[in-house]
Amino acid sequence: MEILKFSENNKVESLIKSSLQQRRLIPIIGSGFTRNETAKNGAVPDGKELEKIMILAICEHSSDISKSDFEAENYKFSEIADEYFKHVPKAEYKKLLRNRFTKVNIGSHKKNFLEVSWPYVYTLNIDDAIEENSKYTPILPYKKLYHKVSSEYDCVYKMHGDVSEEIKYEDIPNIIFSSDQYIKSLEGNSSILNLFQSDYISNNIIFIGCSLQDELDLNYAIKTINDDISSGTKKIFITTTKPTGLRKSRLERFGINIVIILDSYDEFYTKIYNWYKEVSVLELSPFVEYKNIEIPILENNIELNKEYIVDIVGSKSSERNLPYYNTRRELTKEIITSYSKESFTIVSGKSFSGKTFISKQLSISIVDKDTYLFPSSISLSNSELTDLSFIEQSVFIFDSSSLSLENAMFLDEIENNLGNSESYFIIFSNKNDSLFSSVVSRMTNQNYFDVSNKFNYQEVEVLNSKLSEIGLIESDNRKTLMDNCYRYNETYNYPLSKDIFNYSDNFILLLILLATDSKVYSVMISIFGISKKEVNLFISELSPFVELSDSRDIEIHQHSGYKIILNSPVWIFLILGEIYTKQGVKGIVEQISRIVSILVEKSEFRSIYGKIIGFDNLNQIFYNKNRGAANLIFEIYSALEVFLFKDQHYWLQRAKSTLYLKRKDKKMLQVAIDYAKKSYYDTDNIKLKINSTTTLALLYGRLANEQKYADLDILKDAIHWYHDSLQDRGVNKRYIDGMMNRDRNRNDLIELSKFLMKNGTKSFGSDILRKLDYLLTRVIQR
Repeated sequence: MEILKFSENNKVESLIKSSLQQRRLIPIIGSGFTRNETAKNGAVPDGKELEKIMILAICEHSSDISKSDFEAENYKFSEIADEYFKHVPKAEYKKLLRNRFTKVNIGSHKKNFLEVSWPYVYTLNIDDAIEENSKYTPILPYKKLYHKVSSEYDCVYKMHGDVSEEIKYEDIPNIIFSSDQYIKSLEGNSSILNLFQSDYISNNIIFIGCSLQDELDLNYAIKTINDDISSGTKKIFITTTKPTGLRKSRLERFGINIVIILDSYDEFYTKIYNWYKEVSVLELSPFVEYKNIEIPILENNIELNKEYIVDIVGSKSSERNLPYYNTRRELTKEIITSYSKESFTIVSGKSFSGKTFISKQLSISIVDKDTYLFPSSISLSNSELTDLSFIEQSVFIFDSSSLSLENAMFLDEIENNLGNSESYFIIFSNKNDSLFSSVVSRMTNQNYFDVSNKFNYQEVEVLNSKLSEIGLIESDNRKTLMDNCYRYNETYNYPLSKDIFNYSDNFILLLILLATDSKVYSVMISIFGISKKEVNLFISELSPFVELSDSRDIEIHQHSGYKIILNSPVWIFLILGEIYTKQGVKGIVEQISRIVSILVEKSEFRSIYGKIIGFDNLNQIFYNKNRGAANLIFEIYSALEVFLFKDQHYWLQRAKSTLYLKRKDKKMLQVAIDYAKKSYYDTDNIKLKINSTTTLALLYGRLANEQKYADLDILKDAIHWYHDSLQDRGVNKRYIDGMMNRDRNRNDLIELSKFLMKNGTKSFGSDILRKLDYLLTRVIQR
């Protein structure tokens, strides 16, 4: 533990300024911050004064208890609170709260301190001082967090509850004073405690006005962190007296590694504010590192370029260069010609279809505007998207996974801003993320582009000419980009990794998360109880396929000081496929069940598990050339039912898995129809309802085909759902075209239409005939 004097200490100034500039300093504010400040009727008490108030009230209402009893039994604050709630009438307790903890007005020094652009604030206080005197929105315990809360609000996390809520309601738990309330909070307050744990591990913390004497919930949260809390980050404790003996020992148990001794708190608040102002003057935009970046092309050198072609570190999305053989896709020219016609351009493709290469090519090819390229290894909040939308004459390019589902649903709100600033969003979408793709595909009428996972003939000609110049074998134009990478790996003998039998459960879990979202933040790592030591081992064994990185300024909403990022998509698909082959179904199912069972209770992470359980995602990440993933996927969905039976997205994905993996199994197709109907009829989400309609159409068309159109009711249902799925309500033209053109040699809609045109339609009523006429017209028009 390092003990520093605040006054005239250059080390203190340097430490705090640096942390403020990096936005890596999180304040935890205790009762000392508001002690003796003016409230509605009286002054705000600190913990010691509140103890005295409670003891007097207990003695007044109980003839058996005296003040000396508390001294004799050495009662702590939480134990005194237990007796207080037992003996003192609720009306008197609520009066105390109103008088001494509401309408709190703090001095100008403290108000300035709250004007510092803290990422967010934690407080142990129940009073309303912070929210009444600053921009911060109170976030309360005992409640499930809204998934956008960190990105849409300046948050003060009220770890011990909120006086306003306690006064207003009778039985809802709000305040955490007594030992019973502390114990209940350990489970009921898990959302905030999880965020606190993540911040405590990975960010710098500064305790202000805290005694840390009887904080049972904080003590529990810190003690249950499966990590060394005193290493890597700063835990700063502010005080006016030098800690010694047991006091020092207690602080060390909280991981405190720096104690700063003050002469005056007012001086401290003023200095912090002034340092912040100095730092903010020097601050650059958080987006500057993504602006007009240079992307050099590698020299004509076989060894340098071989790393790319065997995908040893994938498309190197974390690096700002391109290989010598990089070939401009024809789609790039189309996008450059078209992007300015609408605010949003969507570029959609399967995993490993070359989207990252195209995003880099666009960023250096658009020269009449500033370009900003956001790689898949970062994430942005909705607030930052709003800030971007006001930057003029710019093109913002988002590689796959840099935007979340929540971001996608927010885009409508900034479209007018983009129009006014004459700026544009180009968004790359991974088809495997069906929910995200469904949302963004409707952001544009004409600027939607599909990226093929194969080069066309002209592109292959250019590519192979450049590969031959370097001395590398040419690409096989019959194979996908991924299959060509497998071929290059085999040709140039690049090993996958060490023996996969040595992979622990946590290793497999991290691999699944990375394969799904390209990055894993420390908050997620903390939730799963994975230690930093284990993370470091993971990185050391799997580098350069994965790497450890500090979170960026624009990622502060993630409550994470660091993250693991994926450098090689093709490698992770290969390695997960190998793990599945050698370890079998059981281990994979257990880890996905573990992920979902934990995240399903945390609404702020719903989009993560929603992406994981998507059929297209599971089919991709467990791809194996020698062993299909069908059995594994069915086992996964079966195991997840106990956690997700109320989730309509889950039922739809389960239905899709049958549609694509059991196309000829009439019995399973019937079951899948029931799953899709549950998704359709039980959801209020219009986008999910549209997707369910499409899946029902495809399932009925598939079943009707397998039955040779013998079941009249199934045939009618197929016509009904095909008709509804092709309506224009919320479904854009390209989605309809996709259904009409889907694998024309196995297109059930076209086969059904051929059958009906050949065999007649006398058995149908007027409603079905009307729908059928519409369908046949659409098919003939193709």
